[in-house]
Amino acid sequence: MNCEIILTDEKEFETEEFGIGISECKYSLSIFVKEKSLKEQLKNKDMFKKCIDFEKEVINDIVGITDNTKNELKYIEDNFDTFFEKSEYIRFNFSEKNIKDFIKENPIVLQKKIVIGNPLEIKDYDRLMYLMEEYKDIKDKIYVILVGNDSYISLDDCFKTMNKIKKEAESIKKLNLSPIETVMYVYDYVRNRVYKYEDKDELSFKSRDLSEVLFGDKIVCEGYANMFYTLLNYLDFENNYVVRLYEPEGKKNRRGHARNVVYIKDDKYDIDGVYYFDPTWDSKKEENDNSYLRRYKYFARTKEYMDKNNIRNLKEEYFDNYSFNIYNKIEDIVKFRFSKLKDYIGIINHMGVLAGERELIDYLDLIPGSPSYDKFDESKFLKKFEDVCEKFDDPIPGETLIKVLNNVRKIEYYQNPNWYLYSDARIYDIFMESDWELRGQNMTEEQEVLYNALGVEYEKGTPFEIFNKYINKNDLPKDIEGVKLAKTLRLVLDKKKNSVKQYKDKQ
Repeated sequence: MNCEIILTDEKEFETEEFGIGISECKYSLSIFVKEKSLKEQLKNKDMFKKCIDFEKEVINDIVGITDNTKNELKYIEDNFDTFFEKSEYIRFNFSEKNIKDFIKENPIVLQKKIVIGNPLEIKDYDRLMYLMEEYKDIKDKIYVILVGNDSYISLDDCFKTMNKIKKEAESIKKLNLSPIETVMYVYDYVRNRVYKYEDKDELSFKSRDLSEVLFGDKIVCEGYANMFYTLLNYLDFENNYVVRLYEPEGKKNRRGHARNVVYIKDDKYDIDGVYYFDPTWDSKKEENDNSYLRRYKYFARTKEYMDKNNIRNLKEEYFDNYSFNIYNKIEDIVKFRFSKLKDYIGIINHMGVLAGERELIDYLDLIPGSPSYDKFDESKFLKKFEDVCEKFDDPIPGETLIKVLNNVRKIEYYQNPNWYLYSDARIYDIFMESDWELRGQNMTEEQEVLYNALGVEYEKGTPFEIFNKYINKNDLPKDIEGVKLAKTLRLVLDKKKNSVKQYKDKQ
């Protein structure tokens, strides 16, 4: 996508009839069209020049404005007369009920691909059906924005994408897994892909957009993260986000990365926390090689763990002010330097949203004389923020992860025993390669005293010794053998049924 026209029916100032649009396209022109035809506006050079001159003044007053923005403005100014011809898309940024009428009154837009501006979530199936019926006469011209895609997508391709996710998600729902078991099952599904860039003659969205990676063979970190997010979103994990990270400023060929963060509350395993997942770094390395299934190094990790195992010194978006003692820092500010709290509103609210809470603080809470300033309850706020911080710093014990793995792997093994190898030896390999830690490993005297005081069960010894004591105590070997025997009997019965069917068919 190179050029795009964005049509809007709202503006605040006279100088907003034309402007730079926010778009994935390299050049994007926003045009106000309420009570005006598009043809009329495309010839309205006097107003265009007035708006562009205003844009220039605003840009010159902004410190740190990029050259890209200046170049975009110059290109639009130099090419206003031919911008419509150069544009591939026309995107509507106003009420859907008015779009069809505008198209009838302005048939010129039918020369382009028409984008309905309001994005669709993966579960917006009814809305997609409405659009397909509403625009059935010009369906080949209509495109939409589907969350998980950076590029626009046709109605038919959107339908295909939604059905694919729906089918996968519904099959997972039937397994009746707990929340953490569901996340592990989805994790295994998503990372069963080999990392592969788009070809040189292909655009980058081929390996990143949800619709492309679902049906193609290219996938990079953004693609893994989009698949993981979308499936969990369909499975009702509402606090589930794609996290973007960036290499330090000034580095040549600066690159980014994408992973996921999910708030998980699972009473079955006593889990209530915010955890990070990197299906890219745990993904399959070669086709027909299932050794990736021995590795969950970046599954359900705390932020502290991910930061300590930061391969490229990546910085996480929206976490500039984060530190592992952030609660103590905020507590100190609230009690002694209240005015400085405004510098931390962004990180506080970001953490709150990730942890399943609404925003914890508002700018008005910090302005003397405002109604909310006088009502701000410091103790209540600090208690809520402390609860949020605890959800970011609650690593899942190795014992729990082994239980989760066993319950998920027995289902995967039953579905495909040749791919999902299942034995106590294999679980031990996973335990070691995934850097899981059992309670008795590397235990300090303080931890031992604390565990004893809390009545927490643990074993002492080497990782191998602790692992064996734990799985035998919990009868995992018997469980594994029972599952394998049940699968063998099912295979024998299925084979017998097929033989009987073939015999009857011959009669």
